[in-house]
Amino acid sequence: MIKAIVFDLDETLLDTRMLREDRAPGRRDRLTRRLDEAQLYHDGQSTLQAAELPAHTKTLGLGVGILTHSPRWYAERLLDAFEIPYDALISGSDGFPRKPDPTSLRQIAEELGVSVEECMMVGDDAADVGAAQNAGALSVGVAWSRTAPAEWRRCWPDVAVARPDRVIDAIEDTTRRYAYAEAVLAGNQPLWHWGSLVRLGGGVYCTGRYFSTTDRRHPESALSRLIIEGKEDPDAAARIAEMISGLAQTSWKGTEVDLITSVPPSPGADYDRFEAIRVALAEVTGVAESGEVLTQLRGDDDYKHHGPAERVERARDRFESAGLDGKRVLLLDDVITSGGQTDDCRRAMLEQGAERVIVLASAVTQDRLPRECPDCGGLLRLVTSGYKPFIGCSNYYSLGCTHKEAAPVL
Repeated sequence: MIKAIVFDLDETLLDTRMLREDRAPGRRDRLTRRLDEAQLYHDGQSTLQAAELPAHTKTLGLGVGILTHSPRWYAERLLDAFEIPYDALISGSDGFPRKPDPTSLRQIAEELGVSVEECMMVGDDAADVGAAQNAGALSVGVAWSRTAPAEWRRCWPDVAVARPDRVIDAIEDTTRRYAYAEAVLAGNQPLWHWGSLVRLGGGVYCTGRYFSTTDRRHPESALSRLIIEGKEDPDAAARIAEMISGLAQTSWKGTEVDLITSVPPSPGADYDRFEAIRVALAEVTGVAESGEVLTQLRGDDDYKHHGPAERVERARDRFESAGLDGKRVLLLDDVITSGGQTDDCRRAMLEQGAERVIVLASAVTQDRLPRECPDCGGLLRLVTSGYKPFIGCSNYYSLGCTHKEAAPVL
């Protein structure tokens, strides 16, 4: 249950983009002269404005914290000038490590008299999201420009919103505001909004987030586990297909295409994990589907052992396409990490006459958030080999650590 909301200040509650450079240490005189340039955000579609969120939060009986990298004198002056109420303030003057280190968020939760797990962190950049995720608080990312910051790609918030009133909606009904697939797999009917899809830009969308098996969030992530199962299990692939086909009942316009296709299997593979998804989407949209559009010219069994930049290079010219003669194509993938494979598939289709190619993936890979083993300090991970999945220590083989925990039941 959420008991307190912690807000970032700059470019979350107030538009201070013009002051960004002058907030650096040693520029107080110049910053002081320019304080009156700070502005309110105004959203004509929202019933609340960003600067009104703390006051409204207090009417709900929740504590309000302000957590900012900016100096205390600056934060206090702006909060007073714009009459923004708060119960606790931690600033860049207070000696805490900078976000995404969770120390300052844990401290402000203590000052608000709640556990950090009972807090919602609201901010505009990946440092705010990272602080929340590292501390175990709910993260709400705000994108008032309706364009997701590039750094969110590998640190996407639990809830992403583009209107101030959606922050209040998230307080009142958090799980239904998750990314589409995460809400569905939590057993909820998603409430469709700007952040229902992870928006990577350039016509690339994902239905949720993927956490690797060494990420402490992986065991609780039904989507991450389902994606892994779907690579080899037709029943899991069918569940993914049912989930994604539900997008056709939303206001998303990505299915306004002429053809649905997918990243092709490796050469010689006899299982197409995307077939069920293509068929399901085709049935509900009436759009033609085909698994024969793209061909993978060479496999790359070592692909996963390389970083994002290397993956992009290794994917170059790996795919070829049939002629598409002006068609608008929806390209399906499971997990986007570097985006190298889908980029090369798009290149091949555009070269063969596609008018446009929209990418829809089940998830985008997130930066790892490990949990330490309480016995030896190693990383805990989900172990799926053997009779029953469990959480074990990565130091089992190297140090013989036998720490074991039950895996969450989905």
